Amino acid sequence: MKKSETLLTKLTDAQLVEMYINGNNQAFAEICSKYRGSVFVFLLSLSQDEYLADDLTQDVFVRAMEVLKSSYKEEGSLLPWLKRIARNMFIDYFRQKSKRNNSNSLLGEEVWDLADSEPNKEREIITLETEKEIQALITSLPIEQQKVVIARMYKRIMFKDIAEMESIPINTALGRFRYGLRNMRKVYFKEN
Repeated sequence: MKKSETLLTKLTDAQLVEMYINGNNQAFAEICSKYRGSVFVFLLSLSQDEYLADDLTQDVFVRAMEVLKSSYKEEGSLLPWLKRIARNMFIDYFRQKSKRNNSNSLLGEEVWDLADSEPNKEREIITLETEKEIQALITSLPIEQQKVVIARMYKRIMFKDIAEMESIPINTALGRFRYGLRNMRKVYFKEN
């Protein structure tokens, strides 16, 4: 462990936030390291789904990274603030899921259940075409963003591990993923 990393563990949340705002990316990595487990357990208790809790935990820290740089108001410990973000993301996730499910219920759930239970050639073709479109969108990204998007989306590698593999700070990995998704959306909507 580096001496600077040892010193970071002894700093208060306010000091870490100030250092991150002033450009010290290791400070944000320390915030992630310090609170990731607590946020994950909190989301796991809400969702009862490890994969969902993991995905939302990553999203919480991406959101925290954005807010800390722009509009964060110091409130003491970061954990209650991170849990508030986590709770809101959990609620938003289920609101969006509910909206998708409600739009499907117009024809009755039985119809969709029947359709889902019978694999058909058309669905296979659509799935294959969608996958090809996603791969094309990924290849349109700069190589740094491609690596992070592929590692996270396809290989399900945690951002901390991606950062270590690429020898970059964790917030750089988070940023590359966020910008990669944003760029993919821009290309997709420009073409469609």
